[in-house]
Amino acid sequence: MTEQHVRTLTVTEHDRAWHAIEGVADPDPGTILAAVLHALRINAPSVEDEQAASLRRRGAARIVAYRDPNNPRVLLCRQHGEQWQGVVPVTSNDLPDGGICTFGRLSSHECGRDVLTAT
Repeated sequence: MTEQHVRTLTVTEHDRAWHAIEGVADPDPGTILAAVLHALRINAPSVEDEQAASLRRRGAARIVAYRDPNNPRVLLCRQHGEQWQGVVPVTSNDLPDGGICTFGRLSSHECGRDVLTAT
């Protein structure tokens, strides 16, 4: 495991975090974390980033494609999906009927790969 860089909070950051915790009426850890992150002006990871990390942690089935959460008809093979931000990783378990890469569908250069057999 690689060593993570450690950063010490500034006095101002520490004070903001402390007061954020004091101001939380709900002792739920999620509420407290949200208050501290807000006080420190830190964004939590996106839902897509959390989903991708969860897949990596679980050692889930190999990622075979990526889906656009805003347009479920868009399915991208690994080659085309890895270059886009905001897409959600998809495993073979998520595609029981398979799927075809839709990259370039609106142009004459459609990919058309079967995402379950593409390497």
